[in-house]
Amino acid sequence: MDAFISYRRATGEIYAEEIFQNLKSLDFDVFFDRDQFYGHAGAFTPELQAGIQAADNFILVLSDLAVGDYEKSVFVQEILHALELDKRIIIVKTAGFIFPEDLPEKLSVLPDLQALEISDMQYFRNQFILDLVSKMKRSTAVQNALNKLTANTKLESRRIVENTHSLAERL
Repeated sequence: MDAFISYRRATGEIYAEEIFQNLKSLDFDVFFDRDQFYGHAGAFTPELQAGIQAADNFILVLSDLAVGDYEKSVFVQEILHALELDKRIIIVKTAGFIFPEDLPEKLSVLPDLQALEISDMQYFRNQFILDLVSKMKRSTAVQNALNKLTANTKLESRRIVENTHSLAERL
């Protein structure tokens, strides 16, 4: 599986849904739990655990008030599981998100990770998805998506020139 999308329902669902739709349109295999596993009384189910374990990339949508209620939050349990498994974590910070000062020790690594920031849904329709995919663990699916996203752009033209002409010829 290419990616697992983790988000706080109350404030991050709209962003997570957009990320999911964009990745699916690029033929990625994505675990995105809308309601199927969450409804088990807020339990961190074996299905969620298996989804994180199977995914090459853990996309973490951090939205306003996302990391509060540390002990009971399935969202926080997902993050902790991804950290335990040493997953590639790609952070997407939405407008309004600020890491709380009382962040638990187990989550203290998160502010040090490089994050993509998004404040406008229009951003999804251009550079954001390219930025997100370029941070994913390299695979055939990632390379195919990058090729689609850069088709007919200056990036594609540069890649064609670099692949067809040696450095000496280009100089």
